[in-house]
Amino acid sequence: MKTIFDPVSLQAIVRDALGRDLALPERLRWITDELGRRYPGRVETEWSWVLSCDGGGSQQLTILHASTWEYVTLVGSPLPTSGFSGRFATTIWDVVIDGELRNYPAGQLEETIYRPGDISTFRPHEGRMYAIPERLWMLEYARGPIPTMFALPVVDTAFGSLDYRSLWRLTKLSLRQMVRGPSGLRWHNWSGNQQCTPTRIERPTTLAGLQSAVREAHLERLPVRAFGARHSWSPVVPTDGVLVDMTSLDRVLAVDATTGTVEVEAGIRLEGLTRAAAAAGLAVPSPTVATGFTVGGMVATGSHGTGTSGATFSDAVVGLTVVGVDGAVVHLGPDDPDLPAARVGLGALGIVYAVTLRCPPARRTLAVDRKIPMAELLSSLPEVVAGHDAVMVMWYPYTDTAWLKLWDATDRPVDFDWWDRLLATWSQWVVEGVLGRFGCRIIRRWPRLTPPFLNLVIAATPERSRVESTTDTFHFQYVYPHCWDSSWAIPLADASDAWRTFMDTLEQFRRQGSYPINLVVASRFVGPSSSLLSPDHGRASCYIEATTLVGTAGVEDFYRRIEEVMMGRFDGRPHWGKVFYDVAKVRERYLPRLQEFELVRRRVDPDGAFLNPFLRDLFDGVDPAPSGLGDGARSTAP
Repeated sequence: MKTIFDPVSLQAIVRDALGRDLALPERLRWITDELGRRYPGRVETEWSWVLSCDGGGSQQLTILHASTWEYVTLVGSPLPTSGFSGRFATTIWDVVIDGELRNYPAGQLEETIYRPGDISTFRPHEGRMYAIPERLWMLEYARGPIPTMFALPVVDTAFGSLDYRSLWRLTKLSLRQMVRGPSGLRWHNWSGNQQCTPTRIERPTTLAGLQSAVREAHLERLPVRAFGARHSWSPVVPTDGVLVDMTSLDRVLAVDATTGTVEVEAGIRLEGLTRAAAAAGLAVPSPTVATGFTVGGMVATGSHGTGTSGATFSDAVVGLTVVGVDGAVVHLGPDDPDLPAARVGLGALGIVYAVTLRCPPARRTLAVDRKIPMAELLSSLPEVVAGHDAVMVMWYPYTDTAWLKLWDATDRPVDFDWWDRLLATWSQWVVEGVLGRFGCRIIRRWPRLTPPFLNLVIAATPERSRVESTTDTFHFQYVYPHCWDSSWAIPLADASDAWRTFMDTLEQFRRQGSYPINLVVASRFVGPSSSLLSPDHGRASCYIEATTLVGTAGVEDFYRRIEEVMMGRFDGRPHWGKVFYDVAKVRERYLPRLQEFELVRRRVDPDGAFLNPFLRDLFDGVDPAPSGLGDGARSTAP
């Protein structure tokens, strides 16, 4: 049978990597990318690590290639382990990348030791005992009837580890490649509505690695875009140039409780930032309700905040470290004239490596959840918003009731402890993660059941009052369904009218037998922003955010209709990370601030190295307007 790979070439790639001055994560990444370059379309370059507990040993692996006759994996363990290799109808070659492998077959009285660059060969039906004395990472290649190799993990899972989740993931990933082939360099966002085929994907783990990735792209005249958790529904990421995966740049760099600042790498997720701030007695300002988003992505898209006394999450930024076109590092401090543009930079001013945020001291908050008739709420919405520190409205479509969340500072002691948090987390996983998924399948299959289903949901939603720390209170969503999302910032004075118009528009679709929104419509109320491209720049705003399940019929027709309404009647501005369509009208809504931004962008990136098709369209015809921005000195490091 025709084969793609051969062990000699794979060993040569490993030895080439060993000759480079690379840390282990970078070495594994280099090997993966080199395989992708040498075998285009044959190698899965995105890692999906799976635990493998069979033969008595415990390791982890990620599949780079799988067919019915060949597989290539990265496999290893950072801890000592040992076990039996198993006997297979295939030949297996293991090329050691890091650490040490020791093994012996029956009858061999001394162990054989394999070190980095060595290759160990297992012939068909040959079994060996093996040991990893400290750690081990290998590039493993197998040739032969690959499906027969599943017998060992199936039996060991059934009668040993009982880790059915890992077995299922291993099976699913293998079958996916066997049937569809590797995704190669195809990139897609979390919901699947944005995708591209970049020239390559870089995954730096250090600032120096990020500089090198940007510098090499510049020398090759390739555009560069960054991505994190992939939760943006808009086309801010796709490019045919170089994509930079920031998720390995996820460290906390500095925490200063005295000044109330926290500096983190841009790839850290909000949950990591929140923990670091809480450990110093600080709270993250204007956070999102879920915590799986990367800080760099939230800042770049001007993600909404919570409470009219503050603005967006981006407005808490007092410092940025940005890698420019030639790989040079630029530090923007709190007084830098470019900071108002760079806070919501859309990735157009360079790749943000680190973010410094001002975080206020953590305090106690009285959190009240109650239900109120929607008509009654809209008639008194200005008073409700003005009467509390923070307010959030959640409405399940086709119902008459709003779920109102109110937050106010209090001196009362916290009564929401770790046990309550655990119960809240598990109840969400059970109700939303299990029962919710079942209900979602039903309403996608039979859309007319959406109204009674959502009426059942609001009826089961509890009313409660509790005192929480600000490190906990805004992060109340533990389950994030696979959805589409559209969000519009409306002047606060128009909030009630915009809500009524939204509901009337949705009702028009319902009368036509269409139920395009089947999760929740939510509002946050945020103070004016000083960030140039923030959706609520210069005005207090009400965000109206409509979420619906992926695969819901009619959703794009509704989103296009509501976009016309929000921009045409209420001077609505879209959230940069959510669904929107008419770029020309969006450009109009962000003028003249877009002109001020363009003045900065053309200075720092005159050749458009950090643009993609969407941004080129957005900036098309925008003439820079002198604004005094960009005349200050900045600190630059090589």
